Amino acid sequence: MKNPLLLAGCCMLMISFSSCAQKSANLDGKSFTIEVFDVNVPDQKDDDVIHFDGGKITSDGCDEWGFNSSEYSAEKEKDKTHFEATCSSDTEGKIIWKGTVDGNKIEGTYLWQKDGQGDITYSFSGEEN
Repeated sequence: MKNPLLLAGCCMLMISFSSCAQKSANLDGKSFTIEVFDVNVPDQKDDDVIHFDGGKITSDGCDEWGFNSSEYSAEKEKDKTHFEATCSSDTEGKIIWKGTVDGNKIEGTYLWQKDGQGDITYSFSGEEN
Protein backbone atom coordinates (compact mmCIF):
# COMPACT_ATOMS: atom_id res chain seq x y z
CA MET A 1 0.00 0.00 0.00
CA LYS A 2 1.41 3.40 -0.98
CA ASN A 3 1.55 6.29 1.42
CA PRO A 4 -1.20 8.78 0.32
CA LEU A 5 0.68 11.71 1.87
CA LEU A 6 3.79 10.89 -0.15
CA LEU A 7 1.70 10.63 -3.32
CA ALA A 8 0.02 14.00 -2.58
CA GLY A 9 3.42 15.59 -1.92
CA CYS A 10 4.79 14.32 -5.23
CA CYS A 11 1.75 15.66 -7.08
CA MET A 12 2.17 19.08 -5.46
CA LEU A 13 5.85 19.10 -6.43
CA MET A 14 4.99 18.22 -10.05
CA ILE A 15 2.39 21.00 -10.19
CA SER A 16 4.91 23.45 -8.75
CA PHE A 17 7.54 22.51 -11.37
CA SER A 18 5.05 22.81 -14.21
CA SER A 19 3.99 26.24 -12.92
CA CYS A 20 7.60 27.42 -12.94
CA ALA A 21 8.10 26.16 -16.48
CA GLN A 22 5.12 28.20 -17.68
CA LYS A 23 6.64 31.35 -16.22
CA SER A 24 9.76 31.20 -18.39
CA ALA A 25 9.51 33.05 -21.69
CA ASN A 26 11.50 33.49 -24.85
CA LEU A 27 12.03 36.79 -26.68
CA ASP A 28 14.29 35.28 -29.36
CA GLY A 29 13.78 36.69 -32.83
CA LYS A 30 12.62 40.08 -31.58
CA SER A 31 14.41 43.42 -32.14
CA PHE A 32 13.40 46.78 -30.73
CA THR A 33 14.32 50.33 -31.67
CA ILE A 34 14.61 52.22 -28.39
CA GLU A 35 15.16 55.75 -27.17
CA VAL A 36 17.65 55.89 -24.28
CA PHE A 37 18.47 58.61 -21.79
CA ASP A 38 20.48 59.04 -18.60
CA VAL A 39 17.83 59.52 -15.89
CA ASN A 40 19.84 62.50 -14.59
CA VAL A 41 19.92 64.13 -18.05
CA PRO A 42 16.49 63.31 -19.57
CA ASP A 43 16.69 65.91 -22.33
CA GLN A 44 19.68 64.19 -24.00
CA LYS A 45 18.33 61.12 -25.78
CA ASP A 46 20.02 58.56 -28.01
CA ASP A 47 18.60 55.89 -30.28
CA ASP A 48 19.62 52.25 -30.05
CA VAL A 49 18.48 48.85 -31.29
CA ILE A 50 18.43 45.79 -29.05
CA HIS A 51 18.13 42.24 -30.33
CA PHE A 52 17.10 39.00 -28.66
CA ASP A 53 18.54 35.97 -30.41
CA GLY A 54 19.82 32.55 -29.37
CA GLY A 55 18.96 33.22 -25.72
CA LYS A 56 21.09 36.38 -25.74
CA ILE A 57 20.54 40.14 -25.79
CA THR A 58 22.68 42.49 -27.87
CA SER A 59 22.63 46.28 -28.03
CA ASP A 60 23.97 47.95 -31.19
CA GLY A 61 24.94 51.02 -29.16
CA CYS A 62 26.67 49.05 -26.41
CA ASP A 63 28.32 46.68 -28.89
CA GLU A 64 30.48 49.50 -30.26
CA TRP A 65 31.86 50.00 -26.70
CA GLY A 66 32.88 46.36 -26.40
CA PHE A 67 29.90 45.04 -24.44
CA ASN A 68 29.25 41.43 -25.31
CA SER A 69 25.95 39.84 -26.08
CA SER A 70 24.79 38.10 -22.96
CA GLU A 71 22.28 35.49 -21.90
CA TYR A 72 18.97 36.92 -20.75
CA SER A 73 16.29 35.52 -18.50
CA ALA A 74 12.62 36.21 -19.12
CA GLU A 75 9.39 35.46 -17.32
CA LYS A 76 5.86 35.80 -18.62
CA GLU A 77 3.30 37.54 -16.40
CA LYS A 78 -0.12 37.72 -18.05
CA ASP A 79 0.44 39.64 -21.32
CA LYS A 80 3.85 41.03 -20.34
CA THR A 81 7.32 39.53 -20.45
CA HIS A 82 9.91 40.74 -17.93
CA PHE A 83 13.58 40.24 -18.78
CA GLU A 84 16.99 40.73 -17.18
CA ALA A 85 20.55 40.43 -18.46
CA THR A 86 24.07 41.54 -17.58
CA CYS A 87 26.45 42.44 -20.42
CA SER A 88 30.13 43.01 -19.76
CA SER A 89 33.08 44.69 -21.44
CA ASP A 90 36.77 44.16 -20.72
CA THR A 91 37.32 47.93 -20.54
CA GLU A 92 33.89 49.50 -19.86
CA GLY A 93 32.52 47.48 -16.92
CA LYS A 94 29.06 45.97 -17.03
CA ILE A 95 25.50 46.90 -17.93
CA ILE A 96 22.56 45.39 -16.06
CA TRP A 97 19.37 45.39 -18.14
CA LYS A 98 15.86 45.11 -16.65
CA GLY A 99 12.84 45.58 -18.83
CA THR A 100 9.34 44.64 -19.85
CA VAL A 101 7.91 43.73 -23.24
CA ASP A 102 4.17 44.34 -23.61
CA GLY A 103 2.95 43.43 -27.08
CA ASN A 104 5.22 45.32 -29.47
CA LYS A 105 6.34 47.87 -26.82
CA ILE A 106 9.41 47.67 -24.61
CA GLU A 107 10.53 49.74 -21.65
CA GLY A 108 12.94 49.48 -18.78
CA THR A 109 16.22 50.62 -17.32
CA TYR A 110 19.84 49.65 -17.44
CA LEU A 111 22.57 50.35 -14.95
CA TRP A 112 26.12 50.98 -16.19
CA GLN A 113 28.74 50.12 -13.59
CA LYS A 114 32.42 50.81 -14.23
CA ASP A 115 35.41 51.03 -11.91
CA GLY A 116 36.43 54.64 -11.37
CA GLN A 117 33.05 56.18 -12.17
CA GLY A 118 29.74 56.43 -10.39
CA ASP A 119 26.91 54.16 -11.47
CA ILE A 120 24.76 55.61 -14.26
CA THR A 121 21.11 54.62 -14.68
CA TYR A 122 19.51 54.87 -18.10
CA SER A 123 15.86 54.57 -19.02
CA PHE A 124 14.67 53.23 -22.36
CA SER A 125 11.45 52.68 -24.28
CA GLY A 126 10.57 51.77 -27.82
CA GLU A 127 8.83 49.48 -30.26
CA GLU A 128 9.50 46.20 -31.99
CA ASN A 129 10.99 46.45 -35.49
